[in-house]
Amino acid sequence: MLRLQSTFALLLALSLFFNKAHGFWWPWSKSQVIGYAMVSEEHADLINTENDLVVEDTTDYQIGPGFYLRDKPSWESQAGKWYCVVKADKKKMKEIRKTLIPEYYESNIKPGRKQKIQLWGAEEEVILHYIRSYQRMYEPEEVLRFSRINGLDQQLQMNIPTKMAIDGDLGFWAKCFETKEKLRKYSDKTIEWERDWMPRIRLGRATTSQA
Repeated sequence: MLRLQSTFALLLALSLFFNKAHGFWWPWSKSQVIGYAMVSEEHADLINTENDLVVEDTTDYQIGPGFYLRDKPSWESQAGKWYCVVKADKKKMKEIRKTLIPEYYESNIKPGRKQKIQLWGAEEEVILHYIRSYQRMYEPEEVLRFSRINGLDQQLQMNIPTKMAIDGDLGFWAKCFETKEKLRKYSDKTIEWERDWMPRIRLGRATTSQA
């Protein structure tokens, strides 16, 4: 019995070592890598202090304010930038509501006449109205947002809205690295958002039209 206990303790210690030091996750682990971010050194310092998501105060957002992730660490290296990995609770991430934010949608303003409403780069209230009224999702500030990156049609991005990032209900954990190579030693896999979270989200189209 003592030998079995010692073996179990050793396996547990090894699992904790790999989980924390190398980003390896056993099948029964509650957390999973959900994406990657490139940030300034100052932003990285704030994130690494408590391993929390920290949303920058800026107006340069494509699909509203929040913490932006890519599904793979595919940036070109940039001077002064740090590279981050973000994890979250696996079960909660699968169950949380998600939506695609298209570049624009068309709204009927009167019979036979439609108006194109731009979403990419729009004010937050415009995006919230789209999610609430056209996607029929209540509390739209608590819905994960996805889109293609403007100018990079093959690159996906996810926006964790500010309220969700601050609340931390999804068990977010983040760590930033000084170089892209160090990040890739920790995790370099592409996160299959569409495959893992379908049918709750489909990322096939960049624009949409509402009748």
